[in-house]
Amino acid sequence: MKVTIQIISERQGGESEQQFEGDVLRIGRASDQDIRIDEIDLPLTIGEITEVSGQLILTATASNLIRVIGAVIRRHVLRADDQIAIADTTIVIEDASPSEARLAISNTAPRSKKNAAATKILAGVSTGPSKRWLSW
Repeated sequence: MKVTIQIISERQGGESEQQFEGDVLRIGRASDQDIRIDEIDLPLTIGEITEVSGQLILTATASNLIRVIGAVIRRHVLRADDQIAIADTTIVIEDASPSEARLAISNTAPRSKKNAAATKILAGVSTGPSKRWLSW
């Protein structure tokens, strides 16, 4: 299967395209995933897209995370104009033919929400004098 992935990103200042050619297109947060969704509270592997009998099939590997047209799915046959929602990321299927599929990915989270997740991780690190100085 051949897939063109268009990534629309405010953070990187525009759009970029990448080509995928293979049997399984993986979606998740891990660095080895073909479509990376950069949200810290998601599992490393979320789902995958495969070709079966000339159709693209989306299969969820994590439960209750993938919505297609508003409904939570475990397995779904992709069609043109389907909208896949995973947390604050939207994947629009522009063309669903396995020989030349096309996906558009955009993140709909406000910039402040993206920074809030990082703030939780760094909450233990603060600027200024540490609490330790009081003990001295």
